Amino acid sequence: MTASMTAFARLQADHSFGTLIWEIRAVNHRYLESSFRLPEALRQLEGGLREMLRQHIQRGKVEAQLKLISSHGTSEEVTLDENVVKQLHSLTSALRTQFSHLAPLSPMEVLRWPGLIVERQQDVTLIKVVARAFRWRRMLEQGRYSTLAELAAAEKINAS
Repeated sequence: MTASMTAFARLQADHSFGTLIWEIRAVNHRYLESSFRLPEALRQLEGGLREMLRQHIQRGKVEAQLKLISSHGTSEEVTLDENVVKQLHSLTSALRTQFSHLAPLSPMEVLRWPGLIVERQQDVTLIKVVARAFRWRRMLEQGRYSTLAELAAAEKINAS
């Protein structure tokens, strides 16, 4: 096992649904401290990723980020959450009545407001299937199951 490290890695894979980019940064640290930034649709993978990391690394501060860039590019229309726009407008109006010296928000400050831009839902089915396949392969390689039938039974996978 690796005892100490300082590293950066970037891996990019292009698929029909878009581009996946993994970026991993690691620096020396007394204990193992990990953080993952994943697309919202893949958050449920975080626990398995932490466990996989723990099996291979004893210490270090590891930051991993998975970016999913849609193959549709950036030509999509940006959609704003109208409820957030109204809330932000009423909050800034209320603040301006109490504090007249406040400068108005710039359009870029408004666009950076959390939750204002509605993200288009990604079809992440293929990504989930690939992640599950890697997890199953790891379980077989580690000897947790000796056959695919045993793994399928444990994972409650129907043989149909």
